[in-house]
Parts: sequence; structure tokens; C-alpha cells
Amino acid sequence: LDELDEEDRPQIKLIDLGISKALDRTLDLTVRGVFLGKLKYSSPEQLGALAPGETLDGRSDLYSLGVALYELLTGHPPLSGESTRATVGAHLFHPPIPFSITDPEGRVPEELRAAVLRALEKKREARFASAEDFDREILALQERLTGRKAAEPTRKLLSQVRAKCA
Repeated sequence: LDELDEEDRPQIKLIDLGISKALDRTLDLTVRGVFLGKLKYSSPEQLGALAPGETLDGRSDLYSLGVALYELLTGHPPLSGESTRATVGAHLFHPPIPFSITDPEGRVPEELRAAVLRALEKKREARFASAEDFDREILALQERLTGRKAAEPTRKLLSQVRAKCA
């Protein structure tokens, strides 16, 4: 967040977590045993925490989003590892670094901390059930913390995107 837009607001950029491919290429993204993505943002399920017969679902993406949000809010990743093995172990077994360490000034409100930590739960059943649930929680937090409702144009745009994706 070191860049500002023309109105001196933090500039938000959409990131690619490592699985985008050229549109003109055909690729089977479900090959067993092939890992696609960035280890730093990988969910426990992507790293082997699924029971036999289970498959990845949208809650895996919510975990990855939780990692990105934690880092955006604090400037630090929620988990650390000096090696690939340590990073995998952190995603599978270790809790996120406490906000009290990465945000000692308390800039991130407790309610927002709780929502991000819920997205970072190791067991996907403990995370938000869907992106819509996470979205509703964040919008409710925005209203409670700022006293303002989410901008109606944003809600309208999101509903249009969701309709096209359905």
C-alpha cells in the first residue's frame, strides 16, 4: 500500500496468486499431485489437509484472501517460515502471528481482526461458508465501525458480477 491514487487514497491492486495462464492455452488445472499457486497464500487443503475423497472448494480461496488481508492490514504475513517445509508446516499446524505482535498499536479493530482470523482457520468448516458470508461480515463491520453503509454502487456492481458468474 505504498502507492496512492489521484485522490491520495491507498491504491489497491488485484494480485495473481500464481495460477493464471495465457487464455489461448488449454490446461487441466485438476491434475492430481500438481500444485498450482503461491505457497505463501496456500490453504491447508491445498497443502494436503484434505481427507481422502474430499476436494477443494471456495473456502480455500477465503483462506488465501485472509492471508492477503492480514498482510494488507499489518504489513506482515500471518505465518512465517524460513523454508518451504517450515511454511507448509505453518499453514498446516501453526496459528497466525498474533495481531498484538504485528499490530501493537491496535490500528486494526478487534472485530476486523476476528473476521480475518476466521478466514485463516485451519479447518475449513470453521471459516466463512462462502465469499458472500465473508462479504456480509465485512460490510456489516464497515457500517458499525464507520457509521456508513457500503456504497450502493459497489453493491450493484458486485450483484452484476455475481449474476454473470452464476
